[in-house]
Order: sequence, then structure tokens, then C-alpha cells
Amino acid sequence: MRIWLYLTWHPSPQKPEHYLKKTLGSKKNIWFIQVGANDGLINDPLIRLISMYNWKGILLEPLPHVFQHQLVPLHKKFHNLTLVQAAIIPNKETLCIYSIEFSKKRWATGLSTFRKDILEQKIKDGYVEHMAQKHGDKLPQNRESWIKNETIPITSFEKLITTYHIPKVDVLQIDTEGLDAEIIKSFPFHHFKPEIISFEHENLSNIEKESCFEFLSKHGYHLTILERDAIAIMPLHHQKKAQESDCE
Repeated sequence: MRIWLYLTWHPSPQKPEHYLKKTLGSKKNIWFIQVGANDGLINDPLIRLISMYNWKGILLEPLPHVFQHQLVPLHKKFHNLTLVQAAIIPNKETLCIYSIEFSKKRWATGLSTFRKDILEQKIKDGYVEHMAQKHGDKLPQNRESWIKNETIPITSFEKLITTYHIPKVDVLQIDTEGLDAEIIKSFPFHHFKPEIISFEHENLSNIEKESCFEFLSKHGYHLTILERDAIAIMPLHHQKKAQESDCE
């Protein structure tokens, strides 16, 4: 499997995987935190890199059904991974997550979000109806029943790092349908500076995007903006300065 991936997998420059592989593919002992892992397979930027390079890390997925029936069965063979059924939201202990009620397929679970307005907009735009018809899901007549909510547990980066004895974070991967910027700003950059931060900007407002990009730039990151995602890479000379600071 690994040899086949080495020889055949060449991710597009429009995908986060391209930058993750290019920047970290030749390095050993890579640690990551993935916030919003979903099933850990479809459209997942890390699954091939985990398989190819034996990356170590933590995957967080808040939806109970997705976590128990999809993420855990897929990743239980990887002893270098820790799976956590929770989300990361600053200054919260529990929070309500909104998702499509009538389907548990990947297209639907991938729309789950802490911002109800984002999901309502996707219904209003006709996207949900289009995807349901495409995947053979029957649409309930009452649109108000299309969205369900669940209360899920919340954790923090500090708690994860302490509880699971994480020695470093090379990659921070985030896909939370609208809260990516807020989660990035809650990361303890005084403790770790990930070499790459990959996140989805598609559901951020222009103000949220500008604020997040400026925040990352001030921390020394160089940004590459893709169609849906953004990649923040820490230049080598900044990495060395950060390591020297940690040793002081």
C-alpha cells in the first residue's frame, strides 16, 4: 500500500495534501492535531500521509454516530493515533452542533456545523436538495425538519496536549464549517508553533478571513490561499527562532 502511494499519488496544488506532502513528506516523527475529522477518509487531507509516513496524532470528531461507526472502525488499526469524540471551542464546556437530520451519508455529515446560519444558507441555496437527490436521499416535505441539533462535549488544545502527552505539533488541520478562524486563535502558539496550519476559509466572512490571515502573518506564517482552503506555512528561519525560544 505504501509503495503504491509513493509511486502513484501526486496531489493537485489546489489541495492541502500537496503542501503537506511537499513540506513534511521527507521528515520523520511528525505529530498532528486534526479538528473536525469526520469519517477520516472522504476528502480527508491526512489519511494518505498517515498511511505513507506513519504520522502520529489526535483526531477530533464531535458527531457521535460518525465517530463511533465511521472514524473509529477506519483508524483502529493505527496504534499511533488517538481518537477523541469532542470539539474545540474556546471558553465552552458543551455546545450545540447542527447537522442534516434525514441522512447520515458523508455529503450530509460533512455539512455539520456549530453555526446554524451556514447550514440554513446551504438549504436556501438549493445545495442540500441537490446533494440529497444526487445521493438518493428522500427529502422530508417539511423543510424545518431538515436540521437537527445535538449537544456535544468540548475540549481545548491545552487539555489535549496535557492529557495525551503530545511532545510537539507539526501540523494543525482544521475543518469545522465556519469556526476555523476562532479555533486557530485559541491554539497555544506560546507553547507550540505548527510548521503547517491547514484550514477551510470557504465558510468564513470576509472580516473573519482578513482577521485570521493577519493573525497568522503576525505569527510569522506565509499563506497560500486555495479555492476552499488556506495553507499557513512557517518558514524555516522562523522555525529555528521558535525552537531557540523554547529552549530558553
